[in-house]
Amino acid sequence: MAFIFLIFYTIILMTNYKIGEIHNFLTSERVAMHGVAPEVYDQNRQIVGRIAELAQPLGGAALGVQVMGSRAHGCAADTSDLDLGVMRYDSESVIGTFRRGLSDLNLGIELNFAGAVAVHTVGAVVPEQPDAFIGWIERSPYRLGLFDEGVWSAPDLKLTALAALTVISRRQVKVVWGALREMHAEAYLGEQARVSEKLTERLALDPSAGAPVVPDDVWQQRIERFGLPDDIGGYHRSLLTWLEANRRDVRATRGYRLYQDVEKRTRPRRSR
Repeated sequence: MAFIFLIFYTIILMTNYKIGEIHNFLTSERVAMHGVAPEVYDQNRQIVGRIAELAQPLGGAALGVQVMGSRAHGCAADTSDLDLGVMRYDSESVIGTFRRGLSDLNLGIELNFAGAVAVHTVGAVVPEQPDAFIGWIERSPYRLGLFDEGVWSAPDLKLTALAALTVISRRQVKVVWGALREMHAEAYLGEQARVSEKLTERLALDPSAGAPVVPDDVWQQRIERFGLPDDIGGYHRSLLTWLEANRRDVRATRGYRLYQDVEKRTRPRRSR
């Protein structure tokens, strides 16, 4: 009897230790590389490394790559599929590059290329022609939430986000910032209830225990640390500050040309 109790007590301790580990990386890793199985970290490390290798030679066609779903939200098993959101100027060639390159890893998992549309239900191919871009943002300013740095990004990503903010500011496009922050968090950081549900299932916990695996305070720390800033004005100013510090290095990029064109086209006309 004492031996059975010892085994039971040991299992509880190990489970609590695992949950504590999960809380730690949810609040310290924007893309939660760890998961419920030890193999997940190595798989994700290989994935992120390969993404960087594939993205560098694309010459600005790729803006940024996000790992989405359970592999970014800390609840992945070693058999979990890989969901990628790819922000890009050129659709087919960029997606094909990542599809072939990641398939070559032979990790034995399914690859889904959502193009960052799974939550936002908008395309992630960014128009490079300035008038088309302005209309793209005016029609759906919540596309601003797509410009997440993810696991890899080019300077073009921030420049394109800055172009979008310029349109929103100068054309006085209405954005409910709280709703945008929530959409961004759900897409890239996860949903608290969903993550807790998956962890309960994959750690074989009792679903009737009451408290969620990921409590409110842990989730709030994750959102505050890795979510969008508290206000759109602060976000805009931070990108302008970044541009001033890096302008010389980004002048030759496609994103800088787009930003410059959008900035010129949205300038207020001077009255005669």
